[in-house]
Amino acid sequence: MRTYILSFFTLLTTALLAGCGAIAPLNSTDVGSGSVSVTVPSTLVVVSVNGKSVDAPNLYEGNYTLHMAEGSQRIIVRYEANWNSQGESGFIIEWPPVAIDYDFKSNGTYSLNHPVVNDQETAQALSASSPIWLQTDAEKVEGKAVVEKHEAISYVISSEAPEQVTRLDQLKDLWESSSAKDQADFLQWVKTNTSGQ
Repeated sequence: MRTYILSFFTLLTTALLAGCGAIAPLNSTDVGSGSVSVTVPSTLVVVSVNGKSVDAPNLYEGNYTLHMAEGSQRIIVRYEANWNSQGESGFIIEWPPVAIDYDFKSNGTYSLNHPVVNDQETAQALSASSPIWLQTDAEKVEGKAVVEKHEAISYVISSEAPEQVTRLDQLKDLWESSSAKDQADFLQWVKTNTSGQ
């Protein structure tokens, strides 16, 4: 009888585990929506796309895919890795975030990258320069240092807000929230920088 009960529990456990395999994992490796796909290693955290925060997955290894709309986009991204050792509970190293601007096409192949980091010392040494880039089909686009920790542009919430925020939407929002002096200074800057073109 005992053998029968053990066999029954083994069969039940096997069936339950097989059933769990058919359920989608709770931590998705896809983030965002749109026709452009960007492969991102687990060591890079996409902070925002065009000023809109991204909820990047917390992966120990591997890659995740960032989906976004076609067109001119600014990605804010930073390196973050936990360099545990046996004597430490965790040693998180973060590089300063960088901005990557690019005109994305839905038929392109894109990936965010950084140099190979094999140890904690290398991760710390590279934090000063934060060497992160976008690899496209034809070129390597280096990330540029950003002044603030996160790119944050506020948007007015309304029923007419677009689902995908464009750079033009950002400019309009900045213009409308700027003082009259800032608007006048900007118009002067545009005149100075576009004369003769």
